[in-house]
Amino acid sequence: MKVVICANGKGGRWNNYLGVKKQMIPIDGEPLLHRTVRLLKQLGVSKILISSSDPAFEIEGTTRFTPKRNTWLIDQHPTECLNEPCTFVLGDVYWTENALRQVLETTPERFAFFHTINPVNDWEEEVAVKAVDYESFKAAVKEYRQDLFKGLAKDLGGYELRMKLLGLPYSECHQNHDLVVWLTPDETCDFDWPEDYDRWMAKFRNNQ
Repeated sequence: MKVVICANGKGGRWNNYLGVKKQMIPIDGEPLLHRTVRLLKQLGVSKILISSSDPAFEIEGTTRFTPKRNTWLIDQHPTECLNEPCTFVLGDVYWTENALRQVLETTPERFAFFHTINPVNDWEEEVAVKAVDYESFKAAVKEYRQDLFKGLAKDLGGYELRMKLLGLPYSECHQNHDLVVWLTPDETCDFDWPEDYDRWMAKFRNNQ
């Protein structure tokens, strides 16, 4: 199955901390995005796309493309690449091999939204989405974007998209966990803020 690494965020919260975009922060001497690509290849993924407008995110063995939209949070799942079943993984996440393997080996009938508990702040995070029924997924994203423009949704990305796919009110997105697959807790961490990275480094690296 094709994997798309979502790496076109605006980076406002990260604010160029450490002088680099968060997808390129160094972990054990390796840029985060390069590490994710390496792990995906090791796990047998041959078709890897990187969704980003930044030419610096060109990585050998992948195809970078500039997504058409970057208005709403849901635009991190660019539907223009949905011409076959697809897995989206976030590019600002430190992935363990076990977590990526769990995402790749999960075989939902139609959709799966992968959640984890951030190990540094205990927040629930959505870090990957698998769309087997890619045509229905594409249609749901289109309808959800229309609701965002009408002010009917709050721009909570995949949380609200799940409700659209389930035919439920957006207000239930934090209580209802249908279609959610929980990743086994480990070091996997979504770096949204500089504090996330600093706390993660202190917990998992600086004490080694």
